[in-house]
Amino acid sequence: MKSRTNFIWKHKVFWVTVVSLIVLFIVFYILAKWSAPVSLPPEFLLARQEAASVSEKIVSLTNATNNKIKAVNISDLDGNVAAARNLLEEARNDNGAAYAQAFELSQYLQRIAESMKQVSSVKSQRLAYEAVSIELSLVSEFITYTQNLNEFLNSLSRALAMENPSDRQLVLNRLDDVNRNVNKINSLNQEFLSKISEFDRSL
Repeated sequence: MKSRTNFIWKHKVFWVTVVSLIVLFIVFYILAKWSAPVSLPPEFLLARQEAASVSEKIVSLTNATNNKIKAVNISDLDGNVAAARNLLEEARNDNGAAYAQAFELSQYLQRIAESMKQVSSVKSQRLAYEAVSIELSLVSEFITYTQNLNEFLNSLSRALAMENPSDRQLVLNRLDDVNRNVNKINSLNQEFLSKISEFDRSL
């Protein structure tokens, strides 16, 4: 019950952060067109580096979770239910770690947004705005992924406990949703890294 309360609280904090960032982006994007160039603040560079690093960790943990899910299916097909359940628990733990990283990422994005108006040029400000917008999409996609993954893991747990064809079909349907989320997360991370590289070249 406590873990569910913490999950709901973090979920609410995510969306409050997202809404706040959208407002900040609108303000800073307007300021980007009118403010005079100033020196790039160290806190911006640090937040940018940390955001990129945390984003990579999220992708790595998400892929690790996906690999464990595949291993669960193999163990299940081989009739090794105990191994499948252990891998299922590991998948939950990996996703929990990734969720914590996503919460941390939202904090770094907020720091970037707060210092964005001090970026040295209009072009750099625009690129920073675009990069953070992409990363916001990644955070949003990860929240959806977590919801779909939890539904999938719950369905898989039931399928392991009972030999029910309808449960097996539900597992496959949930897995399709999870795989689409994983592909989208990987794609958004590549977009973010590409935009950050473009930003670095603009300085």
